[in-house]
Amino acid sequence: MTKNDKSPLIVQSNKLVESRYTLSVGEQRLVFAVASMIHPDDVDFYPYEIKIRDLASILNIDLNNAYRDADKITDQLMQRVIVIPEDDGPLKVGWVSSCKYNNKKGSISFRFDPSLKPYLLQLRRDFTQSKLTILAQFQSIYSIRIYQLLKQYRKIGHREFRVDDLKEILGIDKGKYAQFKQFRAWVLNQAKKEFEKKDDAGFYQCDLSFILETIREGRKITRVKFIIVNQAYQETLPFMDKKSVFPVRPELSSEKELLEKLEYFGIPPLRAQSYINDLGEDKTQQILDYYNVRLAAGKVDKKGGAFLAYLLREKITGKSAFEAEEERQKKEKKTSEWNKKFEIEEAAKKRLSDIELKFLQKDEIYKNEIIQKFESSLHPVLLKSFRENGVNSIQFREQFLEFAEEYL
Repeated sequence: MTKNDKSPLIVQSNKLVESRYTLSVGEQRLVFAVASMIHPDDVDFYPYEIKIRDLASILNIDLNNAYRDADKITDQLMQRVIVIPEDDGPLKVGWVSSCKYNNKKGSISFRFDPSLKPYLLQLRRDFTQSKLTILAQFQSIYSIRIYQLLKQYRKIGHREFRVDDLKEILGIDKGKYAQFKQFRAWVLNQAKKEFEKKDDAGFYQCDLSFILETIREGRKITRVKFIIVNQAYQETLPFMDKKSVFPVRPELSSEKELLEKLEYFGIPPLRAQSYINDLGEDKTQQILDYYNVRLAAGKVDKKGGAFLAYLLREKITGKSAFEAEEERQKKEKKTSEWNKKFEIEEAAKKRLSDIELKFLQKDEIYKNEIIQKFESSLHPVLLKSFRENGVNSIQFREQFLEFAEEYL
């Protein structure tokens, strides 16, 4: 297996992974490509820019068609809605709040909807990472979603769904694939086939597959269980060969070297490419030189690429060092606020753990009494889900412990 930390990563909250939405294969590739440009230290969404030639490669369409269809692509994406399960009710939100086609630069700028911040920014727990190079090769919209749902449970080794719930997550209409054999053939088996596809050299192009078990209620199959199987795979990295879903420009060796430098300092690959496209190689190198000077002088407190991303975004080559220093101090203040927020979250997490420990120490009769009281407080729609998933599920654990504290 070839491992390389430079592979573009998509990091999403688990709630986002389990949300309901319908996107075409091309739209999913585009959304994930833009998501891979988010830096782990970003506190807000920025306009993430993709060149039309890169867009053509991501969508696997002819470059001329990409220019022609740019407006159509952005119009479709602006209309797409995602439904995220939140504790107080489902959130319906568009993926992006704006798309801008830049005529002179031959690029499109995207900005995610602000409501998605809790699900894409500053994630420290309950998140799933996926590699763009794996997601971008799937041809079925359902393969992409099933991969992420299984990736989320990879360490556990298995995942079980009610068939109807899985269809709902995948955005499959109730009347479609009404018979389980159709659902299995066109959705589940297709995903397994794509997960186990090999390249010409005989290497897997996906890092997991699954064995499917079915569970019946009477004569009807109502649940499916995925036994997750890890696979050693050979990864194709961006900008490296003709099989990549990204553009290949081997003649630009200096650009490739610059890309590697930016990625080394923590800039996501597609975002690094976007900066070079926007600034040009010379100015990008000037900014990188200025960053290295500050780094050597010990004046970069926040490493991991956050300060370098700021310099690139604001086009600061060193001539505006005073302004950059002022901004650095502001960022330090924000970092302090982030740390305080993190401490508060950790304290809340410990409090819930303490409540959970008290609950577990009670006898079974008393625990069942508390559970019954909690069930009586739930809406009938939520009650069914609670009885299926239990007190330790992601959806109910925090809510149940808050409720149980009064009786402990």
